[in-house]
Amino acid sequence: MKLLFSLLHKEFLLLGKAINGILSVLVLITSIVFIFNYALEQTGRLDRQTLIGIKWSVLFLTSYVFIGQSAWEERESGGGRISSLFLPVWMRFLSKSLVVFVGLSIAAIYLMILLSVFFQAFSLGWKDLFVNLIFYYLEFSVFLFWELHSVISVILPD
Repeated sequence: MKLLFSLLHKEFLLLGKAINGILSVLVLITSIVFIFNYALEQTGRLDRQTLIGIKWSVLFLTSYVFIGQSAWEERESGGGRISSLFLPVWMRFLSKSLVVFVGLSIAAIYLMILLSVFFQAFSLGWKDLFVNLIFYYLEFSVFLFWELHSVISVILPD
């Protein structure tokens, strides 16, 4: 368990170190929302469904940025090669997935607050925030456990 926590700590440091890590993701999210606000919201009102689609597309792009940043920083520092010598594959996969999940959770909360500030159709109350995050966490946890099961079944066949 201590090994998993130290691996999670390493992944958080890699994510934060990679080209200003989380700050670059927040700037990316803010600029995309700003572009949509001035390109579309100022000419005509966007409905809530369109804004939810924009939210998911921004989170999809953000996930690639998080994964790319942490993978690039790990490759540049040589951490991936060292970790592969001493750690099982499932542990590295689990730690990287959890770090990306936490980063995307922060990004999702920030994005929902931004959408509620810039767009009139996206009113955000505590109930909306809670329901959105519950569905987001539920989706991710099901995906994570399915992928982790697949990785373990490949590594440890019956």
